[in-house]
Formats: sequence, C-alpha cells, structure tokens
Amino acid sequence: MAEHERMLRLLLRANLPKEAEKWCTKEEFVKLSPKDETVPLKWTLYELIGKELSGGAEHLAKTVDDPLFVQAVETLREKKDVVLQHEKASNVKASEVQLGRDIPYLLAQYASLSVASTRALPRHEDADSKVPPNDAQLVSLNQAEVLYKEALAWVEKTAAEKEKDALLASGPNAPFGAWVETNLGELLLRQNKPEEAMEWLGKAMDTLQAAQNGTGGSALAMTRVLGQIARACHAMGQAVTSEGLFVTVVESFEREKNLSSTDRVEFSRVLRAYGDLLASWEKREASAARRYEQAERVEQDLARMCQANQSAAALHSVFFLPL
Repeated sequence: MAEHERMLRLLLRANLPKEAEKWCTKEEFVKLSPKDETVPLKWTLYELIGKELSGGAEHLAKTVDDPLFVQAVETLREKKDVVLQHEKASNVKASEVQLGRDIPYLLAQYASLSVASTRALPRHEDADSKVPPNDAQLVSLNQAEVLYKEALAWVEKTAAEKEKDALLASGPNAPFGAWVETNLGELLLRQNKPEEAMEWLGKAMDTLQAAQNGTGGSALAMTRVLGQIARACHAMGQAVTSEGLFVTVVESFEREKNLSSTDRVEFSRVLRAYGDLLASWEKREASAARRYEQAERVEQDLARMCQANQSAAALHSVFFLPL
C-alpha cells in the first residue's frame, strides 16, 4: 500500500488528476484494512485533492459537506491517545510507529483541505485575495491554525531526540515542519496579522536553513517563505525591505529551469504582489506594469500546462505531498 500511495502522491504533485483517479482505489484499501480508521481518512484526503485539481476550487467546495472535517479530526485526536498508550506499554517511541508519523501529516492536510474548500486562501493574487475573508472562511482559517499548531506540537512531543531539533528528528522531517510553519504565516497574513505571520515565517526559514541543500525543491520552499515575508514587510510598511526580498524571490524563480505548476502559481503571485508594491510608489507605474505583464505570461504558461494535463487548477501550495 505504501508504494501505491507514493505513486498517487507523485501523480497529484505532477498535476495529473485523471491518472491519479485511477490510482485512488479507496474501497480496495479500506477492505484490506477494515479496522484501521486512518486508511479511509488518508485516501479521502487524496480523493478530495484530486477533485480540486480536476474541477477547481468551486468543485471542491460543492463536494465537501463539512469544511471543518469534524469527524476526521476527532478520529485523529483519538488515535493520538492510542499511540501514546502503546508507547508507554511497549517502550516503542510514537515517532517509530507508522500511525504516530501519520497523525501530524493528516492533521495538517485536513487543515489545508479546510481552507481550500472554503477558498479562504486564494490560489492567485487577484481581486478575491484583496477582499477580507467572509465568516465561513474565517472559521476555516481559525480551524486550520489550530490544526497546524497541533501537528507541530505532536512532532515536538514525539520526535524529539537528545541534542536534536524536534523537526529534524525521527518523526516528520524538516520540509514538513517548514511547510506547516509557512502555511501558518500565510493564513495569518490573510487575516491581516503580519507581525504574527512574521514569527512563523521566521521559524520556517530557520527550519529550512538547518537542512538546506540549496537545490530543487528545498530552494523553492525557501523561495516561497521569502515571498511571504516580502508580502508581510509590505503590509507592515517596510517597502524598501519588501522590494529587496521580492527581487531575490523573482530571481530565484527565474533561475529554476523546471518549474512545476504549483511553482508557477507561486511565481505569478509574487510578481503580482511585487507589482502592487511598485504601483504604490510614485513614478514606478511602468515597473509595476512590467511585473503584471510578466505575471500574465507565467499564468498563460500555467493555463497551457493545466490544459495539457486535463486539470482545472494547479496543486495548491498549502498541500504537502512528499515522495
């Protein structure tokens, strides 16, 4: 089942919802593990991510009856107690048990599903992203904040080893921790809390720097964090710092030869946010227009990629699908 799940994650990451649907045989795996309540939770998660890729955010919103995923969250919280009791009885660390490793991953993914299903975190830097969240979106943002922090707390509680940072220990690795921290920063920015957002984005930077190899996915994970910090600086009136960061982020994206569809979404968001910053300054209108035009070209490339893959949208960066 692990290899099957890995292949499914690979297809979702590649923005291939039609192929992923063929691999998402939830009923088959539920039958293989009828007593394991986390199996349907995991495969439902992948199923819903696939639905968003194939039909877009509106399709996901119509599919999800409970955007807070109350039952799934309750089940995962019950499993935390089961794992801790097993740890006491067997002297096997919670982080060494598959269920113990799955708990923070699933908690965080359901947090992401919550904000995706209410469209609380717009995928693009457009008119919708500048409108304050509505009541339903605020509820899902608050729920996601609780679940992200709960996932990190579980990692710190179960994965810590002597003289090691919890997020780099034997539980979920540094990319997972940095991804959760970045998501926290982004959702706090969405709620117009840039100072709080900066705290979490700073933690994400520290986590990534401790394990940074400077290439591919790790480099782009750092770029996403820097882009969010640039937005936070702009929100706090630190325009000069913000521009310096935006320049760094844009150059990082431009250096990468193979940008995924998700990377292209982030690139276009950064370009539009940078354009907004420039547009707020006198005599920088032409520079702002160039960034908006560059964003449009990136978005056109993205649209062609999605069309070729028979997908309605790119994988949202709030989802974490490790290989």
